[in-house]
Amino acid sequence: MSDRKGKTAGQKIERGTALISTVTVMPAGKDLRNVVVIIPLPAGLEIENPGYSGDGEPLPPFVRAEARDDRLLLYIEKLEKRLDWKFILRAVTSGTFDVPQISAECMYDPAVSSISGGGIMEIR
Repeated sequence: MSDRKGKTAGQKIERGTALISTVTVMPAGKDLRNVVVIIPLPAGLEIENPGYSGDGEPLPPFVRAEARDDRLLLYIEKLEKRLDWKFILRAVTSGTFDVPQISAECMYDPAVSSISGGGIMEIR
């Protein structure tokens, strides 16, 4: 995660700060179809913009983003190369929170899956 100026956010974040989060998804050697990426949010953060293109480029048409209260879901029709998905979060509640792991899998081939990330963050 980084702030809007591109400075990497550490584990301690000020309440009210807007953060740009980037999730990278890459196929491992072959094209993948019908991929779902589940991005659970740490408590204390809210999604402000589920799809953000900071450079003015259009968002990929083959990705559908679905924002929920506690997570962001990405549905990727066809994954042929690396995809960097950016979204904006805002720190709204003070406290120390677990950062859940992100998971991705092919919806019709669950043997193709990945889990990544996790940690702890503090909002002051």
